[in-house]
Amino acid sequence: MSFKRLFSCWIVIFLIPLFAYGQGGDRTNSVKAKGVISLDKVHPGGRFQVAILVAIPQGWHINAHIPSLDYLIPMELKFEEKPGLNFSEVIYPPPEEKVFSFSNQRLAVYGGRVIIGGIVAVSKDFPTGKRILRGKFSYQACSNQVCVFPAEVDIDISIEVVGSDQPVHQINREVFSQLEATRAEAHYNLGKRYQKEGLLDKAIGECEEAINLKPDNPHYLSTVAELYYETGDYDKAIATIKKAIALTPEDGFLQRQLKKFREVDGKGH
Repeated sequence: MSFKRLFSCWIVIFLIPLFAYGQGGDRTNSVKAKGVISLDKVHPGGRFQVAILVAIPQGWHINAHIPSLDYLIPMELKFEEKPGLNFSEVIYPPPEEKVFSFSNQRLAVYGGRVIIGGIVAVSKDFPTGKRILRGKFSYQACSNQVCVFPAEVDIDISIEVVGSDQPVHQINREVFSQLEATRAEAHYNLGKRYQKEGLLDKAIGECEEAINLKPDNPHYLSTVAELYYETGDYDKAIATIKKAIALTPEDGFLQRQLKKFREVDGKGH
C-alpha cells in the first residue's frame, strides 16, 4: 500500500468517530441562516443587495469559504439561477484564524454571527410580481474536539418587482451597513490568498476591488504594488507605491519597496 493511500485511510478512520460523535442527537451545533434584502420593492432594470445572516452556536465554528487545508469542507452559498436575475459573486467576510487541538497550524474559520453578501441585478424586461429567491447555504460545524457531518440550510427570500412609477425604500439598513464595512477587507483577504496560491491576475483583481472601496488604505496599495511588480508592470508598481507613501510617508518599508521597484525598472521614476 502506498503512503498516499495509507494516509487517506488514516484520515477516514480518524474522522469517522468525530462525525459519529456529532450525529449522536446533540443539536447544540445547529447553525442557523436566513436571507434579507436591501429594498422593500425592486424595479426592473434595478439592483438590490442580498445578505445571509448566519448564527453559529457558542463553542462551534465553520470553515472559511477558502479553507486552510485541502480536506476541510468550506462554507458556501449558492443561489438557483433565475432568468432575468444576475447574481454577482458572493462576498464572504474576512475569517478569523485560530489554532485547534486537532491541527498545529492556524485555520481560517467563522464563529458567532456572520454576514455574507451579494448584489442582484434585475433585467429591464423582468415581469412585475412577487418572486422567491432560493439558495443553499452549506457548511460543516466543528468544535475544538469534534466535527459533525456537512449540512445545508435552504434559503428562501421574497422579493416584489414593481413598476418604475412605484417608490422603493431601503430596509435592513443596519445589516447592510455592517456588510459594506467588511466588503473591502473581504476582497483584500481573498487577493492575499490568491497571491499565496500564485494566481496573480486574480489577486490583482481582488485587491483593486478593495482599493475601489477604500482608496486611501496604504496596506491595500502596498500589496497591489507588489503584485504589479511580480507581474512585471513596473510603472504601475512605482505609481501605486508612491500613493501609499503619500498616505504614510514615515513608513520605511514602503520606501524600501519603492527603491526595489526603481532598481528593477531602471528608469529612475
